[in-house]
Order: sequence, then structure tokens, then C-alpha cells
Amino acid sequence: MPLDYTNSVPLYIQLKDRIEEKVLHGTYTGKVPSERELMDEYYISRSTVRQAFDALTREGRLSKNREKELLSL
Repeated sequence: MPLDYTNSVPLYIQLKDRIEEKVLHGTYTGKVPSERELMDEYYISRSTVRQAFDALTREGRLSKNREKELLSL
């Protein structure tokens, strides 16, 4: 399901929220999908995915390593 381009909320925030939702519902466990997988799933650019990852990392919810491991929600 694509993100809402007409929404006033930035795409990277929408993606960050989707990732958090999927973790809470058990869709993602241990690590999030790759940048490429998220780009393809949500029809967004790599920079949007990286902004979402950076936001999750700043909040302490994602460990920024090759595996993009989830820390907590």
C-alpha cells in the first residue's frame, strides 16, 4: 500500500509510522526490510527511506547497522 502523497505529513514520517505499526503488529521482528524492499513496497525514493531510518535511529528505536535491527518501540 503506497504512502499518501496528498497528506501534509512528510513521506518519511508516514514511513516511520508504518514501520512502527508493523513492528507493533508483529509483521517485522528483529530487523526491518532493506532500503530497496521498502522503496519497492511504498513507491518512494532511497532518501525517504533513509530519513525514516535516521528518525528511528535518533529515537533509539533502530540500531543503525547493516541489518537495521529494531531495538524497541
